[in-house]
This record gives sequence, structure tokens and C-alpha cells, in this order.
Amino acid sequence: MKTLILLVKHFFITPKCLKFEFMNSCQIQIVENLVIKASEKLKVPVSELKGRSLKEEFCVARALIWVVCHRDLSLTFRDIGKYFDRDHKTVFNAYTNMKDDIDVNKERRLIYKELTNG
Repeated sequence: MKTLILLVKHFFITPKCLKFEFMNSCQIQIVENLVIKASEKLKVPVSELKGRSLKEEFCVARALIWVVCHRDLSLTFRDIGKYFDRDHKTVFNAYTNMKDDIDVNKERRLIYKELTNG
């Protein structure tokens, strides 16, 4: 505890800044299983789902996963972003676009249903 206090004083960090909330191990396992399931259904490598490629097929797959994480698993955009090494605003923007697209695009709606039910 003394080390933490010294570290806080040394870097002028307030204790509020040290608060770190993230998914618990059960939630992490569920997201990992979801990523694997999406990889199999969409025929996209897991590395690309967690990667930074901007190819449309990878971005769409990622956004679908993020919608499931937020809508069905009630994860925050911040937690989703930390898991996928993205900013929460990136996750939020992709989520907003994809949730509207799921309502309009029949193919994406079917994939979403497969990810959530199957």
C-alpha cells in the first residue's frame, strides 16, 4: 500500500484515476467463445476479428460481435473496447451503424440471430 501511495504522489495520480473496471473472467470467456463462434459462422480468422484490418468483411464481423456484446451481454463500450484494444468511441460508432443495419439488412439480421441463439 505504501508503494502505491508513493507511486500516486510521484506521478500526481489521484486515486480516482487508479480505479480500473473491466470484465470479469466469466464475461471474458463468454466473449472469447462468441468470437470463436463468429469466426466459424462468418469464416473469418479470429486474429482478424481481434486485429486492426479495415477490410469490410472483418469490420462487419467485428461490429456484429460488438452489438451482441452490448445488446445481449450488457457490456459497456469501454469494456468491449478494452477487450478488442479499441477506443470506446470506435466501438460505439460501429455499434450505432450496425444496430441500424441489422434492422434493415436481412442477411446481417440472420447472422446476428445465429450468434445470439445458435
